Amino acid sequence: MENTNPNEVTNTQEITCVADFLYVLQNEVKPINKTKKEKQIERFYRGLSKTEYLEIDYPSIYRSPKDKVSEIKKNGKRIIYDPYIKYEHKMFYDLVSRFPEQFSSCKNTFEHLVMMQHYEFPTRLLDVTSNPLVALYFACVNHYGNVNKDEDGAVTIYDIPNKQIRNYNSDTVTILSNLARIDVTYTYFHSYYNQLLKKIRSIVDCEPSTYINLAKEIFDELSKLIELHNCVGNKKGFLGRNQNRRVNILLDKIVQFEDKLNKHEENFDKLFNYDNSETSKTSEEIVNFLKQFVNLWEKWSREYCFKEDIKFKHLIQEEKVYFIHENIKPADLTSVFCVKPKLNNPRIISQNGAFLLFGFADSKKTKIEPPKQHFQFKAAKKGSRGKHKINIIIKGKYKQKIVSELKQLGIHRASLFPEIDKVAQIVLSEYKIKTNSDPKTN
Repeated sequence: MENTNPNEVTNTQEITCVADFLYVLQNEVKPINKTKKEKQIERFYRGLSKTEYLEIDYPSIYRSPKDKVSEIKKNGKRIIYDPYIKYEHKMFYDLVSRFPEQFSSCKNTFEHLVMMQHYEFPTRLLDVTSNPLVALYFACVNHYGNVNKDEDGAVTIYDIPNKQIRNYNSDTVTILSNLARIDVTYTYFHSYYNQLLKKIRSIVDCEPSTYINLAKEIFDELSKLIELHNCVGNKKGFLGRNQNRRVNILLDKIVQFEDKLNKHEENFDKLFNYDNSETSKTSEEIVNFLKQFVNLWEKWSREYCFKEDIKFKHLIQEEKVYFIHENIKPADLTSVFCVKPKLNNPRIISQNGAFLLFGFADSKKTKIEPPKQHFQFKAAKKGSRGKHKINIIIKGKYKQKIVSELKQLGIHRASLFPEIDKVAQIVLSEYKIKTNSDPKTN
């Protein structure tokens, strides 16, 4: 795997049996000691049936149909399939409306997503486990529970800080889960605008004598807004043509007044001093601009932004009646959290399961991956330097052997999938009649 940081290397360990796996965990993986810093870390594992999945560290909702390949050829022509994220909110409601009885026990959106993940429906969740042997099992079997000897598997390790771990009923979990129920055009750009507008109002509505205490902070925020828009707003499909035109009107004005502000930066303390006749004209001009900004923004918000923000807020308030929009932190929307689910599902209990819940990058369309500083496993051999990400590789030819060893330890398909339909299939497979058996034999 490619590493951009020269101090970060991938430590690949190949194993041939369960004993090798346990040896690596005991000797190559740095234990979580009871130091003050490492008390704040919890370890999770993820089993991958193919090593190529090591490069796909994001949830299924950001993948595409047709075996997760976005481009295939049909009749000699290339066909491009949209990723599921484009239709996430429609898919969510469509599945619930078709099978309401299956979701009747779900108390919130996160539980809906867990149920959908249970039925292998694309979601913004990624499965992890606190049991390394469970991860090893899933590294040895494919999606259908069969051993694929032609593909190498892998176990990857996550050391997740407690500040990135939430319980199933957390406000942050409620916010990120409800991203599944809003349009794909939603972005934290809206929330950022609303927070900025509140600050600007504090200048426009206050006495002129207090402008000096707030004006510099406002223009610092406006500068961030320009940078944010350059990164996000001009991306194709982010906003409609009319919305982008209105935003650009605002941003052009911001640039103009930022330039004017910079010219007076050395004498900024005098800029908003109405007793100074030389600067009063400039200060009045800037304040008038702020009033124009508020008016233009409110007009634009009524037509577009507020609709998305208000809808998002109401979706959250369906679960948390006390919720207010200001509780949405843009930093949380663009993060990945580990969520400990409610243990009311036999499969989650037997698999010691948890989930990584994903926000988005710039807008809902763009995926985010677990940040290295939070989720990359840090380990180092004695005498070595830097950070080492350990990937434990299971060669295809040893998978069947490892699965047999795990069965002796109580880790097998029937124990990990305890639902009656799954266990029934396993029982039937154990009583298959061999084709070369004597038909007269009972």
